[in-house]
Amino acid sequence: MIVNARFLALLLPVAYRFGTKEVTSRAYDECTALLRAVYASQRLKLPFEGVLLIGYEAAKLSGGSRGVATSVYEECTRRLSPR
Repeated sequence: MIVNARFLALLLPVAYRFGTKEVTSRAYDECTALLRAVYASQRLKLPFEGVLLIGYEAAKLSGGSRGVATSVYEECTRRLSPR
């Protein structure tokens, strides 16, 4: 938990394939639909001024998605931190 966070940044794969059956999870699309529904209904108030949702193609990453996620998190934290 991050106390007093003003923004939420999420890095999700556009499509994630796993398992022997080649099951594809569309995490980015599902998260986009969920956030739109939450903000549109206004029944659940999220404590953020804004949400940054970043979709990436896993096959095009070098160094793996964990390295990219760490880099994006660090850059967002640096830019959004009070000076």
